[in-house]
Amino acid sequence: MIARMLALAAVAASSVSGLTAQQGWIPQSSGAGATNLSSVHFSDALIGTVVGAAGTILHTIDGGATWTTQTSGTTNDLLSVSFASAAVGTAVGAGGTIVTTTNGGSLWSLQTSGTTQSLLGIAFLDAVTAIAVGDAGTILRTSNAGSEWTGVTSGTDLFLNEVSFSDATTGAAVGQSGTILTTSDGGASWTARTSGTTRTLIGVSMTDAGVGTAVGVNGTIVRTIDAGVVWTPQNSGSPQVLIGVSFSGGDHGAAVGSGGTILATVNGGSTWTSQESGTANSLNAVWFTDAANGTAVGAAGTVLRTSGGVSSVGDRASSSHESLVAVVHPNPASTQARIGFTLAATGLVHIDLLDALGATVAVVTHRVMDSGTHAVTLDVEHLPSGLYHCAVRQGNTSATVPIAVVR
Repeated sequence: MIARMLALAAVAASSVSGLTAQQGWIPQSSGAGATNLSSVHFSDALIGTVVGAAGTILHTIDGGATWTTQTSGTTNDLLSVSFASAAVGTAVGAGGTIVTTTNGGSLWSLQTSGTTQSLLGIAFLDAVTAIAVGDAGTILRTSNAGSEWTGVTSGTDLFLNEVSFSDATTGAAVGQSGTILTTSDGGASWTARTSGTTRTLIGVSMTDAGVGTAVGVNGTIVRTIDAGVVWTPQNSGSPQVLIGVSFSGGDHGAAVGSGGTILATVNGGSTWTSQESGTANSLNAVWFTDAANGTAVGAAGTVLRTSGGVSSVGDRASSSHESLVAVVHPNPASTQARIGFTLAATGLVHIDLLDALGATVAVVTHRVMDSGTHAVTLDVEHLPSGLYHCAVRQGNTSATVPIAVVR
């Protein structure tokens, strides 16, 4: 079966250990029993919806203190949910299932998707437009809040696990073997991008100004600051499968995954810190409405909630990163390339191009840069063909990336 459904099925079989209250992330009573919960969306700090196996839909109006069951009209697994407002929402799932609501879930209606492929991700980009993605490169688009859906060419037959938009035009979908597709026209057309990894990506969160983060297997995290054109790897410090990620805007975010993993960042992913979840059950999705209020859901009806923000959550283990992580794209290059990298702190950064003997052939920049993810243009048009290295250094941390120049 497809990777996301395999991941969700695997986590459903995880140990169902008792939850105890932890500093920061507090267990909520979902009333879902052993049901695997796959996705969560909050319209604001109080109103939220969770979907899961066998057509499960849960709804809260008090920030997760209490949950009520809603009738979905399907027994198929629901794998993703998104709301355009507190009233208008859509959930998608196995076998091309789509259910929609216009009244906050009091009534859910089955819709015709036109596909039997499982739909793994859904995202609204404005009040009436939404994109669903799934198996075999499936992309569906609606412009009437989910009543009708049309297929969109994705350019891939690999499965797409999740989709996210930073505004009404800019979005990204991620999936199998490091697949990343981006759109700048509200999902009408899609462009394949180089992710820098062949590992399957399962979750993605796009926020303001085209900043986005994608996560996947083996602790993979990649980040973009240019609407998905260039993606830079980040060091998660975790070998776990990361399934969900959420940034509410700015630099505060969290990623969740197998074994109860919660990773948090307050600097856009320059550093990720493992947090205490209080459960061994795998976590399939996380949603932050703002820097303070977040909800994570997962196997065995698990629902966790924080109202203090990721910076207040107790550490499981602090991660220190003594080296930079950097990537050059395109590589080889003939005229220009870009080097992407993440800084743990603000400081003076030296970027130089070196020849095969280590001699400096070009000073790219020597300037102070803020902490966070950066992408800097490398002008190589004047260089002869050959192998070079781009060296990035800040204080005692550094990275050297080979780059081939071809004519």
